Parts: sequence; C-alpha cells; structure tokens
Amino acid sequence: MMAILYLLVKNGTNQALFNTDYAEFQSISGVNIDEELVDLMKFKTTYSANAIAITNIDQMLDALLGIKR
Repeated sequence: MMAILYLLVKNGTNQALFNTDYAEFQSISGVNIDEELVDLMKFKTTYSANAIAITNIDQMLDALLGIKR
C-alpha cells in the first residue's frame, strides 16, 4: 500500500505533506513491534504456568480419587 501511495505522490510539496500525514497516522495507529513481542512473551509464560497448575491439580485429584478406591 505504501508503494502505491508513494507512486501517486510525485513532487516535493506533496511528498512532504504525504510524509507528515503518514507519520502522524503511524503514531496514532501504528503497532510497536517491541511492545507486542513483550506482551506475547508474557502471555506465553502465563499460559505455561497455568498449564502446569492444571496438570498438578489433575494429578492431585487422581491421587485423591485413588485413595477412596
């Protein structure tokens, strides 16, 4: 999309206006890859911790049910 917009803007004044508008657009709606990666790592760690907790609970319930038998 950037390439198409770039081809539409040819002279210097329009280019400067385009660059200013595009920079403002990116500052409002752009995604910070570093922040997204940090969030993804947090979610992965939380998911792993919860999976371990669920596994431990499952093993404890199996042991409790085994005692009753």
